Amino acid sequence: MSAAPAPVSRLYTLDALRGVAALAVVFWHWQHFCVTRYALNATFQRKEQPLYAVFSLFYEHGELAVDLFFSLSGFIFFWLYARAIGDRRVSARDFFVLRFSRLYPLHLCTLLIVLLGQSAYAAAHDYFFIYRYNDLRHFILNLFFASSIRLEKDFSFNGPVWSVSVEVFLYVVFFAVCRITSARARHLIGLSIGLSLAGYFLVKYAPLSRGLGSFFLGGTTYYLFDLISKHRHRRAFTVIAVAVAACMWAATYLLWSSSAPMAAPQPASRITVLFPVAVVFPTTILTLALLENARGDLAKRISFLGDISYSSYLLHFPLQLAFVLVLPYLGITLESLNSTAGLLVFMSILIALSLLSHRYFEIPAQRYLRAIWLAPRRSHLPSFSER
Repeated sequence: MSAAPAPVSRLYTLDALRGVAALAVVFWHWQHFCVTRYALNATFQRKEQPLYAVFSLFYEHGELAVDLFFSLSGFIFFWLYARAIGDRRVSARDFFVLRFSRLYPLHLCTLLIVLLGQSAYAAAHDYFFIYRYNDLRHFILNLFFASSIRLEKDFSFNGPVWSVSVEVFLYVVFFAVCRITSARARHLIGLSIGLSLAGYFLVKYAPLSRGLGSFFLGGTTYYLFDLISKHRHRRAFTVIAVAVAACMWAATYLLWSSSAPMAAPQPASRITVLFPVAVVFPTTILTLALLENARGDLAKRISFLGDISYSSYLLHFPLQLAFVLVLPYLGITLESLNSTAGLLVFMSILIALSLLSHRYFEIPAQRYLRAIWLAPRRSHLPSFSER
């Protein structure tokens, strides 16, 4: 019997997957360039978007990548935080300072940028770009990461941040669950399954339903990974997982190919949503984690996409807003964006800005806030980069 591999400190495959998920959302939001007064143009054809043949799944179903984000977060947080919180090695203050320092600086920055950009856009057009609720009430909600707690009318300001607002709520639930159970695996697994089922089938508020369901399903997936990675037949289980994941993605492709595009999960198409979200995504996460645990640092070269996933996720809408404000003054029509060249230019700028933001703004701001609020008690805290 071979010895179990040493525990990994970072899963590069999951970093890369998180980065791909962030870009999938950007492709999904490419339709923003075909919206006038909050409605898609009558002439809009999804299949006419640039490089559709290559990125059709992102254009058609990229919105579901947010659910993949939630599952990845659940897996990572149960992996790196659950035991430390349960053992009281990480206090509530420590935990929320870590999360605040990671998420809030860029959120505040993009919120202010969008405030200025939307004001300029409204002055020129008498309406806002894409998200219409940009008033004082929604600004305050956004300021406190509360843009999706059922106090809002709809998406506002930097709209994609709605999922981060939900994650902040999930952190509170996660911390409470870990403390209550003292991180006992069997109790955590039971509560995770229960919360996941409640999210998918009982909670009626869609943002919270999606967050609860996928986050705690991701946590359950982590414990399955932990069990398999220590099993003497782990290599055989890994091979099986790869085969099952491949078959599931093939089935998902057929399922999506036979259904109409969706803007959001709907009861009439529940299987089209639940199968990939509740079955395929966690299976994919499990498979990639098992593969890397068995084979070493897979996907290390593209793991930087995970490092900048939060940046690209929060920056892509402000960049779209900048494009629609600036291009007319340069004599360039928005229709020109619906081309391969337009897509490549936008993506190149987005990735470059994300790299700069991550290295020269987010990391320094994160270190500064943690040095103030955590020092000198930070040596025992988990150290990793995640969304």
